[in-house]
Amino acid sequence: MTGPGQTGGSPPPIGDRLALDLADLVRQELSRLRFEALAAVRRAGPGAGWGGAFVLGAGVAAVLGVGATSTALRKSFESALPPGRAAAVLAGAYFAGAAALGVVGLRRLRAAGCRLRLV
Repeated sequence: MTGPGQTGGSPPPIGDRLALDLADLVRQELSRLRFEALAAVRRAGPGAGWGGAFVLGAGVAAVLGVGATSTALRKSFESALPPGRAAAVLAGAYFAGAAALGVVGLRRLRAAGCRLRLV
């Protein structure tokens, strides 16, 4: 028996699920960053609003560029791997890169005297 939204087939491959989960995570993070950026622009005052808008626009353009690059990488991986596995390899590379950048960033912030507490 199938539940709501299910088609009755087998579950999607793990690579596809990873890609969907990663896309959801990116959307949530972008929403949070947008909220924080807008709050920062509001705190800066009306004179800085246009500068903040341009920086926000640059950030959106960068995110779109990253998305296009990700799609191109996934398509190129699919020439050598099944689609699900290609998505899983790409997601794993993204997570590894994020972890490495996070560790380096935290070390630099701590070296600069910032006291960060991980939740």
